[in-house]
Amino acid sequence: MFDDIVERELFLELIADGIPVNLAGFQVAWTPKQVKANLADPDFAEMVAAAEDRMIDSIEKALVDLARNKNLGAIQMVLYNKRPTLWKDVRRIEVKSEHTVNIGEISAAKAAVMQLLREHGTHALQPGGGLDVIDAEIIDDSENDDHLDD
Repeated sequence: MFDDIVERELFLELIADGIPVNLAGFQVAWTPKQVKANLADPDFAEMVAAAEDRMIDSIEKALVDLARNKNLGAIQMVLYNKRPTLWKDVRRIEVKSEHTVNIGEISAAKAAVMQLLREHGTHALQPGGGLDVIDAEIIDDSENDDHLDD
């Protein structure tokens, strides 16, 4: 099937170096149709897969070498991937809040916004529209949530 064993060997070396299949085919002067036909051969496809595994193995070795040279990112990658049961990237975010909102506060804010809209229109609420700052005050009306102080 292969006219030239040298082309096949070069193709496999290019794959092992990380060159994508179609580009490797181009570099050995194969048309895309020839690449597809060559990959249809199960024995050759197995050799291509082995060449891709060699490429990944060389990257893993380079990562381990970096980790041995105290590169923190590489150390994390190696530990997270080689010993995932012992090493995990765990980030705990804890949010605590002591705030409560009652219906009276919401109603008061709603009434204030509606009043501003009636008096000035929506254009006044836009930047530069005259109401760039709304000065508001929360009134503790916890005894009667339905009553709004004027």
